[in-house]
Amino acid sequence: MNEFGSIKVPKELSSEINKLCDYSELFYGDTYEEIESNCKKYVTENEVPRHLYLFRCTGSDFYKIGIANDVNLRKQNLQTGSPYDLKVIFYVESDIGDYEAREIIYLEKFLHQVFDNYRVRGEWFELTFEHISDIACFLEFDRELEIYHDAPVELSTYKKQIELGIY
Repeated sequence: MNEFGSIKVPKELSSEINKLCDYSELFYGDTYEEIESNCKKYVTENEVPRHLYLFRCTGSDFYKIGIANDVNLRKQNLQTGSPYDLKVIFYVESDIGDYEAREIIYLEKFLHQVFDNYRVRGEWFELTFEHISDIACFLEFDRELEIYHDAPVELSTYKKQIELGIY
């Protein structure tokens, strides 16, 4: 079992995600052109959530762990109903070969379960900078997903752990 601070990663997680990401049922056809045509809708016309994101309700320790096809549009939509400014802490993008974003969807549910004791309401959690670091390290080093961010202070613990070579 791998551990990323507060995140205990069961050995079976990788095999479960690998099974989810088996798209062999999509790749049918006798020629490359047929296969390409059958898969095109998943690459060019797909509306599935491509990103797993972490938003912060500024002035609090409330964070939203969610998924969206467009992170900025999702933030705008949530901002409309929030009296507090929302801030994008980071996001990761699903692998281009994961046509239906099965891994991203699975990881969102997994993180919701991991932090269930910190749930405030729905997909909002009361988290610490250490929790944020644990999530980022898990996504980057266990799932090999690139973390996109604008160097927010909330990732200071994550950056220190990287500098110290902890992960």
